[in-house]
Amino acid sequence: MRKFLYLFAALMLCGCVGQKDDPDDLEPDSQVPVVPVEPETGSHFFRRALVLEFTATWCPYCPNMADALEEAKRKRPDRFVEVAVHYSDVLAAAESNTIVDVLKVSAYPTVFFDWDEGTRFTRQEPELMTAYIDGLLAAQEEACGISVCSETKDGELQVSVSMTAVAEGSYSLVAALVEDDIRVTQSGAGANYPCNAVLRSFLDPGLAGKPTGMLKAGESYTATFLAKVPEDGTKMRVVAYVLCDGLARNVATCKLDGQSEYAYEKDN
Repeated sequence: MRKFLYLFAALMLCGCVGQKDDPDDLEPDSQVPVVPVEPETGSHFFRRALVLEFTATWCPYCPNMADALEEAKRKRPDRFVEVAVHYSDVLAAAESNTIVDVLKVSAYPTVFFDWDEGTRFTRQEPELMTAYIDGLLAAQEEACGISVCSETKDGELQVSVSMTAVAEGSYSLVAALVEDDIRVTQSGAGANYPCNAVLRSFLDPGLAGKPTGMLKAGESYTATFLAKVPEDGTKMRVVAYVLCDGLARNVATCKLDGQSEYAYEKDN
C-alpha cells in the first residue's frame, strides 16, 4: 500500500480541469510559521477520516452502502469526508481506473478509510465505520493539522492547503474536486437518485500530491494548486488531505470560494 505514492509520482496524473502555466503572481509552496493552539479550544487537531467509496450507477447494492455511510455520519458528525469514485459509468473520473487498480477493487460497493487497504468494507456496516473513527480519536496525537481555502477569479481556481506536522516525517498534500447532488438513474434506486461527493478530478500534480519534504514536529507547510474554474461549479467542493507513509492523516473540505480553518479537539 505504501508504495502507491511512487507509482503515482511516475504516472504524474494531472487534474482534468488543467493547471495554469508559470503562475508568476503567486508565491511558491513554502514552510510557514506554526499555527498556535488556542488554550481554550484544545491541544489536539480535529481528526476526520477520508472515505473512498467505490460505486457505480449500474450497481444495485451501492445505494445500501451509501445509506450505511449516512448512518455512520449521523452517529459521528463531521468525522467523515467522502470521495465517491465511480467506475465504468457516466460519472467516472479520469483517475478512477488507476485508483481501482491500486486498491484492487473487485466488488461494488467497496469502501476504504484513509487509503488503508486493511479497512476494506464490502457490506453496509455503520457500526464498524464508527468504530474506526473512535480508534482515530483514541490516537489523537497522530493527527496532522489541516486547513484549506479556495478562490475563483478571472476563470482561475486557486486552492491553498496548509498542514502542521505533529511528528517528524515526509508528507504530501493532495487536493481534488468533488460534486454533490448529481441526479441520475441508479440501479436499485430508480430515477432522480442523488449522487454526492462524486470525484471529478484531482488537481495537478494528481493523486501523489505535492511533497512537503521532511518536516519536524510542529513545522507547517502550504501548497498551492491552480486549475481552471469548472463550467458549473455551484455544486462542487474541494477535498484536501495529508498523506504520510501511504495513509491519509487528516482531511478537510470547503466549497469553491470557501475555506475550512484549522480545527482542534475540545479538551475534556
